[in-house]
Amino acid sequence: MPANLVEIRVPELGESVSSATVAKWLKQPGDAVAADEPVVELETDKVAIEVPSPAAGVLVDILQPQGKDVEIGTTLGKIDKDKVAKDVGKPSPAAAVKDTASAAPAPVAKSASVKEGAVKSAPSARQAASDKGVDIRSVQGSGLGGAVTRSDVESTSQPSSQPSSQAAAYHAYHMEKPVARDADDRGEEVVAMSRLRQKVAERLKEAQNTAALLTTFNEVNMASIVA
Repeated sequence: MPANLVEIRVPELGESVSSATVAKWLKQPGDAVAADEPVVELETDKVAIEVPSPAAGVLVDILQPQGKDVEIGTTLGKIDKDKVAKDVGKPSPAAAVKDTASAAPAPVAKSASVKEGAVKSAPSARQAASDKGVDIRSVQGSGLGGAVTRSDVESTSQPSSQPSSQAAAYHAYHMEKPVARDADDRGEEVVAMSRLRQKVAERLKEAQNTAALLTTFNEVNMASIVA
């Protein structure tokens, strides 16, 4: 193997654990990675762990796809160390133009807009205003320092000129006529069980087979025997 390539291998997974499943790749081929940055997530019967990059570079190859069972020491992918030296300090022309275009005026404008529409209010009051479609800036606050409270929002019936998306969706759902749906159209999706869920299901089934789930009581009249 070339000296510039570094292998990402399955690490020790803990006592009595010898294999794992590739749950999710956090990086894709061509992505730059830093040393010790998580690149792939593995799942065992007991826990999910993230495998860090052994070196800084660019992920050039993925050898084990998602859902594949792997043993300890298996090579998951490869990283090219030399690509970092070529790319560091050389932003692309498009990135340079983007950085120039998004210079200082944006934060100033944002600060001005935030200051203009700022209203002292409790989080519960903002949530209530969003649910009712009320413009919180039009509510008279009765809290400390004039802050708007939840009760202030609930006591007002003034709707905002632009109702929130939640309120709009709520009214649209309740106002529209019910639509007949196909009984078989349930929108179900079959997803493969993870190793952790498989182990939990196995233990639950084992408990169901071995635990005493039923207790019976038999009443017997012992009077004649005692006599």
